[in-house]
Amino acid sequence: AKYDPLEWVATLFKLEKTALEQMLLTHEVKAGLEMITKNRNKQAASYARDAVAKATYAKLFDYVVSVINQELSQGLGKEAIEKLPFIGVLDIFGFE
Repeated sequence: AKYDPLEWVATLFKLEKTALEQMLLTHEVKAGLEMITKNRNKQAASYARDAVAKATYAKLFDYVVSVINQELSQGLGKEAIEKLPFIGVLDIFGFE
């Protein structure tokens, strides 16, 4: 089977491939009371793809940090948690 990145991402997001494709390739514009669907050009579609990737990365990073914090503080009271040493994590967003 040939690798299809759009199908792979749609599966990960539990979306229909056509819905993901529509989201990346079109956008809606409100004209008066009517919504008009317009096609994105190649550059705009690339920006949409990149925005989805960056938002996904940010949500995943926040989730991982949250889970780590919960595990490290499990069973501790608020005062005990506040006395724990601080570990900073630097996320260089956009670093490629």
